[in-house]
Amino acid sequence: MAHRLPFALFVVMTLLPAVPQRAVAEEDDPFETARIHLQKGRYEEALEAYDELARTKENAVRVPLGKGRVFQALGELEKAAEQLSAARTADARSAQATARLAEIRFLQANYAAAEQLAAAALKLDGRHPLAKIVLADVQTETGRLQEAGENYHWFVRFYNRQQPNDAETLLLVARGTLQYARWSSASQIFNFALNTLCPDALKADKQSWQAYHVSGNLLLEKYNRAQAIPEFKQALAINPQAVPVLVSLGQAALQQYDLNGAAEYADRALKTNPHSVPALNLKTDVSIANGQLTAALKTIDKSLKVNPHEQRTLARQAALDRKSTRLNSSHVVISYAAFCLKKKKNSHKPPH
Repeated sequence: MAHRLPFALFVVMTLLPAVPQRAVAEEDDPFETARIHLQKGRYEEALEAYDELARTKENAVRVPLGKGRVFQALGELEKAAEQLSAARTADARSAQATARLAEIRFLQANYAAAEQLAAAALKLDGRHPLAKIVLADVQTETGRLQEAGENYHWFVRFYNRQQPNDAETLLLVARGTLQYARWSSASQIFNFALNTLCPDALKADKQSWQAYHVSGNLLLEKYNRAQAIPEFKQALAINPQAVPVLVSLGQAALQQYDLNGAAEYADRALKTNPHSVPALNLKTDVSIANGQLTAALKTIDKSLKVNPHEQRTLARQAALDRKSTRLNSSHVVISYAAFCLKKKKNSHKPPH
C-alpha cells in the first residue's frame, strides 16, 4: 500500500491528554467487581459474580457479555459463543454482543460467519472498533490484503476523529494501527503505540495487563528484549494466568534458546487454556528444538483441531511433514525457518 501517515499528525496526538476511565474502581459496582476478578485471572470468582448478577432480568445482556470473556480466556470458545448468542437474543441491536461473537467465530476459523457478524455489527454501529478489527483479520486470513490494509488504516482516522479514552478501545486502536504500520513502513506509529496508546490505556484502567502485553510484544518485535521482559512481568503481576503473556515470555525464552524456560511457560499457559493455539505452537517449537519431532506433530494435530486454518500452525506442519520424522531435527528447524521467511515475504505484505 502507498498510504503514509504524516509524522506531524502523531506529534499533535501525543500532546492530547488522556482522561482516565477507571482511575479508581467502583467497589460498590458488582459488574466492576466481576471485571476485576476476570482481569486478575480469578476466573471462577468472575463466573460466580456474573451468575449472581444474572438473577436480575435487566442484566440479560451485560452478564453473558462478561461470562463470554471468561470462557474465552479459558479457551472454552463454544461456551463463549453460547453466552454471546444469548446476549444477542436479549438485544438483537447490541453491536458489542454481535462483534464479540464475530471475534469468537474468527478464533474458531469460521471466517464466513465471523465476517457476516462483523458486517452486522458495523451496520448497527459503523464505528465499532472490535467489529472493524475482526473484519480486517478475516480479510487477512483469507488473502484479501488490500481490503484488510484499508481497514487497519481506518484505525488511524478513527483515533484522530474520536479520541477514545477507554483502555479497550485504545488497545484495539493499537492493534489496528500497528498492523497498518508493519505493512506501510509508517515507523512513527510504533513509537506512538508504545509511548501514548499503551500508557493511556493504563491510565484509564490500572488493571489492564493487556496494555503491558502490547508494549512488551512491540519491544520484543523490535529486538529490545531487555525492556520487553519487564513489561511482561508487569502484566503477570496483574494476572498471573494471562495466557498471551505466558506465551510471549515463552517465545522470548526460546529466542535465547532457553528450552526449559520456554517449555515451562508453554505448560503454564496450557494449564489455564488447553486450547490456546499460540501456546500449542510454542510447545511445538520447543519439541522441534529438542528433536522430539513425533511429539511436535501430535501437538500440531491438537492445534489444528482448534483452528484448522491457522497459518502459523500449518507452516509448522508443512515444515515437519509426516515423513520428516526420519530427518535430523536441525534440518527440520532450517526448513521451518526458510518456509516462514518465504511465507512472510510473499503473503504478509499487501499489494501496492
